[in-house]
Amino acid sequence: MRVNDCNVTGPEITKSGQSPQHKDVTRSDSSQRGYYDGSGEVEISSLAASLSGALVASDTQRNGRIQQLSEQMDNGRYTIDPHAVSAAMVSETLATRSLADHG
Repeated sequence: MRVNDCNVTGPEITKSGQSPQHKDVTRSDSSQRGYYDGSGEVEISSLAASLSGALVASDTQRNGRIQQLSEQMDNGRYTIDPHAVSAAMVSETLATRSLADHG
């Protein structure tokens, strides 16, 4: 990942293309300090952790729904509403065309 932040001063790239290990990095616009030890580990904010947890929960719910639909299909109990499918297809087509015309 590349970060372009002109307010960061710190490790410079050496001739070998490697960043020196164990360098302090400071922001020139604040007193906050970060430390990178070259391990590749990062600490994420509580907001990012919360978002990550929400995504995992969403994936779990989605996987459960997929499993449920799969079982219904296998047992011959899954029925498709053709009117709902056709309405969704028309809506999607109109939305796509609208975006293409205005984008």
